[in-house]
Amino acid sequence: MATTYYYTVNDEIIGEYAIGSSHLDYLTDALGSVVATIDQNLTFQGTARYKPYGAHSNRERTPIPIESGQ
Repeated sequence: MATTYYYTVNDEIIGEYAIGSSHLDYLTDALGSVVATIDQNLTFQGTARYKPYGAHSNRERTPIPIESGQ
């Protein structure tokens, strides 16, 4: 079983990395809830939607390439 390492800033988790897999960054909404993850190639690896009070309403794992605004 691979060990997962988490990246943090000011005690908030912003991403994860496991040896042998890609680095994932977490994209959050205004409340700090994770709504999507992207890999180092800026490809969506998953999304999440929430009902009131934080219950999950839908999860998708369809990779969607995005372009950097740079």
